[in-house]
Amino acid sequence: MKYIFLYKNIYNTSKTTLDMKYILTTFAEGNGPYVKTIGLTLAVNRELEERELEPFKIIVPHIYGEKQKRIIEEEFGKNKDIYLDEFQGRILKEVLFKGEHFQQNLEHLIEKHEPLQEKLFDYLNNSLSVTDLNGDEHKVKSSDISLELAHNPRFSSGLPLSFLITEGYISEILQRTIDDPYLSGQFNPNVLREAKEKVFDKSETNRSLSLMSEPAIFSFDKERKRLRGEIFTPPFTHPPKKNYEPAKDGMYVSVTGIEGLQPLLDCVRDFGMNLYSSNGNLGERRHPDFVTNDAVKYVFARSGWSSIWSAMLSETPFITPEYKDGDNPEIYFNQITLRSLGIGVIYRGQSPEVILEEADSTRHQLHRINEYLVQHYGTTDGINYMANVIADYLEGKDISGYQNKKSLFSNNTT
Repeated sequence: MKYIFLYKNIYNTSKTTLDMKYILTTFAEGNGPYVKTIGLTLAVNRELEERELEPFKIIVPHIYGEKQKRIIEEEFGKNKDIYLDEFQGRILKEVLFKGEHFQQNLEHLIEKHEPLQEKLFDYLNNSLSVTDLNGDEHKVKSSDISLELAHNPRFSSGLPLSFLITEGYISEILQRTIDDPYLSGQFNPNVLREAKEKVFDKSETNRSLSLMSEPAIFSFDKERKRLRGEIFTPPFTHPPKKNYEPAKDGMYVSVTGIEGLQPLLDCVRDFGMNLYSSNGNLGERRHPDFVTNDAVKYVFARSGWSSIWSAMLSETPFITPEYKDGDNPEIYFNQITLRSLGIGVIYRGQSPEVILEEADSTRHQLHRINEYLVQHYGTTDGINYMANVIADYLEGKDISGYQNKKSLFSNNTT
């Protein structure tokens, strides 16, 4: 692919002279990643507009059909800057992890990756066909795509200006899975190694910036070193807004958008509490920000970081089903961090009284972690923090202050 229209400082004056350009987004599986990735692009736009610079249009792979469109509109309204791309959505859907054995996902990814990568390159080197949220079709020239914002990407776009957003490199997860005495027996190390080398080592490298949220996957490891000069940031999310809807005391169930994982959460019915959930399948349907309602005493969810951060920032005790053999190893490492930092508890079939008492004991630590984040970064809002980093970089400003800031959780980060 040849892109000749980009350079590091794309803004040379107080008002850009470039025509309207686009941000290409890509993201991991589930609802949280695309919502937060869109949220970050919009935050970048707000930051640019405050600096009297031209904002971007946003191209979003359309993976999950009408459900994805509905969630986007619930979160951002019919935003005129958001465009859905069915073609890229079909490519990503082919390789995103589903709720089956993790190794099967990897084997499928290894088989499909190279031809799909070439298919993506060909598409991005020509005009893109996208639709706005009203359903109207538009064509986008490849030369009008200015940069890529990638959350845990499976592919490389070939764009010379790209930003990686992650909670932990998948390549690092795969290597640690190979090295871990418990996990190594669950997976073929040759498959893990092949996926690491052929897919993720390539898709995660050669990025203009790598931004890593914390706490996250490997925050339990005090000796973890920077692997790719990553910039550490607060959680990749906006803190949830306080909710004041009238409601009875109960538990919020954060339902993943990943196919096949609903049964992991069904055990929550055994708790004998009023239930609220993001999709209404497990209790009364409420928006995820409902976790801040005083009626929500606990959050129950799979150990993904969107759910963990939401509970942590609202200081609501987090309960999660135990890692199951064959699941994504990220969940295993996430649960080590939960226990290490004292910000969540693992449900292994304990009685409701026991698990709720365990969860209650984390309330003070949740408050302390949020205080530490504010002391270290000045905020718990990772999306706004990242938007400042990206806008500074695009404007050609010095970002060494961000680059030199150490991890809040690792002692050895050089």
